[in-house]
Amino acid sequence: MGGAGFMKDMINSTKNNRSLVKGDSYPYGSFDKSYITGYAARKDKKKVAPHFFKKASPKYYRQLRVAMHRANRDHLRKKLILLFSIVAVVGIGSWFLLFG
Repeated sequence: MGGAGFMKDMINSTKNNRSLVKGDSYPYGSFDKSYITGYAARKDKKKVAPHFFKKASPKYYRQLRVAMHRANRDHLRKKLILLFSIVAVVGIGSWFLLFG
């Protein structure tokens, strides 16, 4: 199975990296984790981390949908222009090779 070694190496490196911050005796154990929002809540398994994101309004969802639709349309238009230009160049090039 190709890639099994890569997956095993990924798992091992993840385990090894977690051990760096495991306790105060480890290299990064005394690292200040207070900047991580909700770190204490996640550390205590009985507590549930509160939601830190505001709820989006329906107006924002409409604006986001319109912006995403516009971006997708523009991206599709650029891809189609590129595709047709490549087809035209290949077509013209083959025309000159065959009949030129």
